[in-house]
Amino acid sequence: MGTVIASSHPAPRLRLPLRPAGVRNPQGKLMSGANYEWCPVCDTKVLYVGEEDVPAGVMVLHKACQDRAIAEAVAAERERLYAELGNDHFVIFTEDRWTIEHSVECRLSGHMHECEYHTAARRAADECNPWPGRWRINGIDGDGLPSLERAGQPGEEKADA
Repeated sequence: MGTVIASSHPAPRLRLPLRPAGVRNPQGKLMSGANYEWCPVCDTKVLYVGEEDVPAGVMVLHKACQDRAIAEAVAAERERLYAELGNDHFVIFTEDRWTIEHSVECRLSGHMHECEYHTAARRAADECNPWPGRWRINGIDGDGLPSLERAGQPGEEKADA
C-alpha cells in the first residue's frame, strides 16, 4: 500500500484516479476515496486511500520506494557532512593528560566509547610518553598504537587547504 509524502514538487505523470468497485480494507469495510496513482520512483501503480483525491503537490510512493529514497538521501547527506567537516580523529596530548577529538562519523554513530582510535590513543599516552600538541591519527599499527601526524589547531587547517 502506498504512503503519502508531502512534497513541494508536483507529482510526475499524475494519472486520473481509478475507482475500483468493492475495494475493501482488512476489516472488510468499503474504502472510500481509494484510487491508484503512479509512484515516481519505480513507475508502477500505488494505491492511495483517502477521503478525497490526492491533494495537489503530494506524491504517492510505495513504502519500499520511500524507504529507499530516504536511505539514499541520508547517505548523500552523510557524505556531504564528512566532506565539509572532515572525518579524521585527532588526539591532544598535554604534559599530564590527553583528550581525543572523534571524527564526525564516530560522533554521529554514538559509539565513541567503542572507538578503536580512543583505545590506541590511550595506549600511546600510557606507553609512549608522547610530545604535547595536537596530532591527527592516520591509522593504527599492528601493536595497537596510533600513527600520528602533527596537526594545527582546527581553524588553521582550513586556512591551509
